Amino acid sequence: MGKIPGIAEKRCIESFRAALGGTPVVSPCTFDFLRGDPTPSRPLGAKLPVDAYFPAYSLVIEYMGEQHSRPNRMMDRRPGRRDQRARYQARRTELLELNGIRLIRVWHTEVINEELIRAKLREVGIGI
Repeated sequence: MGKIPGIAEKRCIESFRAALGGTPVVSPCTFDFLRGDPTPSRPLGAKLPVDAYFPAYSLVIEYMGEQHSRPNRMMDRRPGRRDQRARYQARRTELLELNGIRLIRVWHTEVINEELIRAKLREVGIGI
């Protein structure tokens, strides 16, 4: 079951797509190598989605909503869910890098404009 992105996340992804010349994007996207914790019903772990993947640039964009920076009653219903979310973000960072995929995180507090997008792309070695 895929997640339904919020308006801010959609705008973020579309802004990066436009800055990258309209290149194709897969949103959301999963990779076989990026999985959550094993469970009895999913011994390999469920595939962890990323918000957007730009294959031509080997680039993932993750929009970091408020739930990543403060408690969220809905998202934190299950005990340990907040810690699990943080662990999964660390896993994304590590495994995407190991697989040659660049990662940009955009925080909900950041103003998404051309200057920010260009700076974030430069940080991962993409000049536009």
